[in-house]
Amino acid sequence: MQEGPAQIPAGSSVLRNIMYILSLLLLLVDQLPLGCFRLQVKQKTYGTKVITMNDLEIKFDNLEEHLEKFVENIRQLGIIVSDFQPSSQAVLNQKLNFMISGLQDIEKCRQQLHEINVPLEVFDYIDQGRNPQLYTKECLERALARNEQVKGKIDTMMKFKSLLISELSKVFPEEMAKYKAIHGEDAPP
Repeated sequence: MQEGPAQIPAGSSVLRNIMYILSLLLLLVDQLPLGCFRLQVKQKTYGTKVITMNDLEIKFDNLEEHLEKFVENIRQLGIIVSDFQPSSQAVLNQKLNFMISGLQDIEKCRQQLHEINVPLEVFDYIDQGRNPQLYTKECLERALARNEQVKGKIDTMMKFKSLLISELSKVFPEEMAKYKAIHGEDAPP
C-alpha cells in the first residue's frame, strides 16, 4: 500500500501560522531599513570585505522573490487542502514537492545573507504593526540622547576635577605641586 503525504485538516492552524510567518518575512525583507544591519564579514587573508548596498539589494531581491513564490505555493496548497478530493492527490503531492524545493531555495538565500544581523527589536516593531524603518530613527534618537547624557557627565566630572585640584592646592600646596608635576599640569602660581 502506497502512503501519501500527511493529510492536513481543512482550516488547519499550522497552515495559517506558516502563512503568517511568511507574510512577516516578506514584510521584513521589503521594509527593513538597510541602516539597521551590522555587517561583519571577514576574509581569511584580505581583512574586512566590503559589501556594497547593491550586492545586498540583489541578495534581498532574490530572497524576496523566493519568499513570494513560496507564499503563493502555500496559498495554493491551502486551497487544495481545504477542498481535498482524492482526485487532487497528484496536484497536492506536486505542491508539497514545490514547497520542499522552495524551502531549499530559501535556505540557499539564507546562506548568502548569513553575515547580516537583524536586531530582534525590528521584529517587535513588525509584530506591533509599526514601520520597521522607525527602528533606525529611534535608535539614532536614543544614541543622541545617551550621548548628551554622557557628555554632561564628562563635563561635570571635568568641572569637579578642576574644582577639587583648586581646593586641594589651597590646603596641600606642596603635595599638589608634586601631583601637577607628575601629571604634566602647570604648577600653581
